[in-house]
Amino acid sequence: MQELSGSDRLKLSSMINNKQHELTIKCVIEGLSPGDVFVDDVLSPKSFLIKTPECNLLGGDAFNEAFKDGLKDEIEYYDTFLCDTDGWQDSILKIHPNIAVKSYKRKYYSRNNKSKIRVPDVYVKIEYIYAKNIKNVTYKNKEIVLDWINILNLNDIPNVCLAAIIIVDGQIVSSSCIDCYTDKRVEIGIKTSKGYEKKGYGFVATSALVNELNNNGITDIGWHCMSTNIGSQRIAEKCGFVEIYEYPLFSPYPPIENINDVSIAELNKLGEFYSDKGKIAIDQNWQAARCWAKAKEESKVVECIKKL
Repeated sequence: MQELSGSDRLKLSSMINNKQHELTIKCVIEGLSPGDVFVDDVLSPKSFLIKTPECNLLGGDAFNEAFKDGLKDEIEYYDTFLCDTDGWQDSILKIHPNIAVKSYKRKYYSRNNKSKIRVPDVYVKIEYIYAKNIKNVTYKNKEIVLDWINILNLNDIPNVCLAAIIIVDGQIVSSSCIDCYTDKRVEIGIKTSKGYEKKGYGFVATSALVNELNNNGITDIGWHCMSTNIGSQRIAEKCGFVEIYEYPLFSPYPPIENINDVSIAELNKLGEFYSDKGKIAIDQNWQAARCWAKAKEESKVVECIKKL
């Protein structure tokens, strides 16, 4: 395992098979977002691992046994992964230190038109955070916005809107933020605080941000969400995003973004999966207990706790 840095990372641009991975991967390669890049050979890489704040990507030669052996020192117990080729999808299940890693479905949406979204009339305060005024954000829970933005040098984009936030009772209750930026492309997401869901705030914040980004000259906007996150999909579609494709995310834990969108049947299936893994690795009973609890299977929760 060797680490790539600086302009050497650009070698990987031509090696990536799927050009529609999360934009943060491109940003890490170009040195615009924080992250680490590992390869088997700095001079002539054949296999690679790209670690970003949003995801980890495995690509190149999936049958490089020496590289796969070295990966064991870089993969952490709760790391999630995207795989650039089918070969890596098979390999990650074998080399991940967490035996519960499995494939979940995720969706990618894109919006690349200049049409303005009509923002509903709501009796809430909407604010815009720009790179040039980000230091002036003083709300106590400002970290829910600041931690989202993965851009190394904000001075390069002083006139790009980073987030649209909704303020209720002096705090941020919903925020739509960009997480990375390159070549006038961004990817955004939405987060709404507990207790403020299903009030339309997510749509308001997202539509406000999209309109502002269009005013900034940015029309290529991406959006990723789990296939179980119906609320996120509805917001994206309502804001004019179009689903491009669905892809697998390999995760050692249930990457559930909104528990209310997961059916009891799905929670029970997850409970069974982690309970079965708990027979081999005792700690997996924690995940099983969480799933059973959400499914309101109290006796099975108690059973998992007793095993622990």
